[in-house]
Amino acid sequence: MRYLVESYLPAHDGDELERVAARARTAADELTREGATLRYIEAFLVPEDEMCLLVYEADSPELAAEASARAGIADGRVLEATGGLD
Repeated sequence: MRYLVESYLPAHDGDELERVAARARTAADELTREGATLRYIEAFLVPEDEMCLLVYEADSPELAAEASARAGIADGRVLEATGGLD
């Protein structure tokens, strides 16, 4: 399943997306090494709404939330996501 983690991210500079993506990827890799089935897909920032969106493939929404929390993007809403078809 794919999950979208939606979270508040206050004002940031232009390099924030790269930092968020790197932290999200690292967190997913750590959880995978610990035995979880999880993969970071992509990150989006919506500056006008001070919103961060992280996309993961995971066995559960709880794993996506844990990866997000480890990445420093906590207290996010986790939603099942569909789409992204090639």
